Amino acid sequence: MAASPAAGYQATFTPRISVSEEYTDNYFLTDDNKVYEYITTISPAFTAQILWISSGAEISYAPSYAIYDRFNENDTLRHNAQFFGWTEIAKKRGLWGLASKAKVNQVGNSIAVTIASKIAKFTNLKKGEEVRVYPENRHRLIVEISS
Repeated sequence: MAASPAAGYQATFTPRISVSEEYTDNYFLTDDNKVYEYITTISPAFTAQILWISSGAEISYAPSYAIYDRFNENDTLRHNAQFFGWTEIAKKRGLWGLASKAKVNQVGNSIAVTIASKIAKFTNLKKGEEVRVYPENRHRLIVEISS
């Protein structure tokens, strides 16, 4: 595992290996010719992941080799690869692209936050309507519309 707080990312590499044994008493899946078989599967694998503040990527690769005890002509090398990527677009642009900056103004002894008209329209917020405002933490305010 490697991390770089200064660069704002975290990288991990996870190797793994598995060995499994399968037994079947009817390899050909027939009613009259039941033949047993043992299949040993060896699978080394890895997952590599990199995480940024609001996005990340992960790749996994797991080749496996299946070894047949009686029917070794069926020995096979199998591959399983996966890639995932994600980002928090809503965090940067806001839900449905409605994020906007707001001004904090002085109103008497209180302060007021001006809400952009596109957000007011989207939430059906009207002038004079009562809302509930509370801090989620020191850097985030929640505004709940009562209706």
